[in-house]
Amino acid sequence: MENLKEKIEGTIIGSSFTNRVFMIKYGEAIGTSFVIDVDNKQYFVTAKHVISKAKENDLIGIYSNGIFKDYTLHLIGHHDIADISVFSINFRSPNITKRNIQCIGEPVYGQDMAFLGFPFAMTQDEVAKIVNNGYPLPFLKRATMSAIMQEGDEKIFMLDGINNPGFSGGPVIYYNIKLKENCIGAVISGYKQQHDEIVDSKGKVISGVASLGNAGLIRSWSIKYAIDLINQNPTGYNY
Repeated sequence: MENLKEKIEGTIIGSSFTNRVFMIKYGEAIGTSFVIDVDNKQYFVTAKHVISKAKENDLIGIYSNGIFKDYTLHLIGHHDIADISVFSINFRSPNITKRNIQCIGEPVYGQDMAFLGFPFAMTQDEVAKIVNNGYPLPFLKRATMSAIMQEGDEKIFMLDGINNPGFSGGPVIYYNIKLKENCIGAVISGYKQQHDEIVDSKGKVISGVASLGNAGLIRSWSIKYAIDLINQNPTGYNY
């Protein structure tokens, strides 16, 4: 079998991926969204919990040059089960190359992966002015394909890695064996929390008190669910 570890670790996640990722704001919620192209139409994909109350003609902010600029949202749909929503706006960054960058299929167990987003709404504003027309490049982190879990009739990809608030809605990138190239295969949803006991200065457990920690397991949903929404309502932005 091909050395999958080298395929993701030895490959730079280039601008064809990073330039498609944006920090978004809906109401008070801030998260990550990314662009995919389907049948020459553009769609924004994100985690449903970031824009769960979004409806047609609402305003959604796209961050660039230090501020959120509002656009009128055209809602493609919210998935009933998966934590995925799809929308479109009349906008396309000149730095996005035209290509089908998504792929449907299960990654290999133990495969190395990458994911992109904006943890804690952090941005690289100065770099953005130089390399991406004011749109900040996302942070990049690594993970490993750990398990495929079932939630109802739907599958969740569980990744071994540390996800932070703000990455929700970001793309998961992996090397597709059949296509022999990196592609977007999933959408970041969140992470599993663990309850940690709190002890006093003498090491005694304080009863009834606990802290929530990051268990190092990331929940992500297959890009298939975004494609399903698009196929049901293929009314994206014509560019």
